[in-house]
Formats: sequence, C-alpha cells, structure tokens
Amino acid sequence: MLDITPSAGEAIKDLASSAGTVNGGGLRISVADMNDDGADLSLTVMDRPASGDQIVVGALNSHVFLQPEVAEILDDQVLDARREDGGKIRFSLHAKR
Repeated sequence: MLDITPSAGEAIKDLASSAGTVNGGGLRISVADMNDDGADLSLTVMDRPASGDQIVVGALNSHVFLQPEVAEILDDQVLDARREDGGKIRFSLHAKR
C-alpha cells in the first residue's frame, strides 16, 4: 500500500482545505495516459473517492484516493511533497526502503 510522508500529508490537507472540500476530502491519483514508458498520473483534489477507489489515510489524517489501476502501480511507493519558493507544491514518488 502507498505510504504518505508527513510533508505530503500536510500538503494534501492544505490543498483540500484551500479547495473547500468537505471533511474527508483529499487527493485523487488516477492514470492520465498509458504509454511504453509506463503511466502518466493525474492528481486532482476531490471531496470524496470515486467508485472503486482505494482510500489511503496517511500522515495528519490526510486522504489519498487511488484509482484501482494506480493502487497496483503504487503499492510499493512513498508519496512525498515539498514546497518550492512561491508556495508551489511538488509531489514525488519513490520506492519504499
């Protein structure tokens, strides 16, 4: 199952709050495109998971909703985030250690 770092949890909570989601809202990760190099992923702030999504509750009670295909792809990954100058959030994935 996907792990969520505290910095990613904080970023998800901030994004969900600023988007005005209801309690329990979070970040949905879905497949935008499949190609020879793998999957291009899409991140969307949502009020609730889509039907069939896997729900991952991470650091700071943050919520990530994973499209079923994405749940398989990210099973051994960690979601992290960092804020750049100007406040932009950059998410990254890396393998669990």
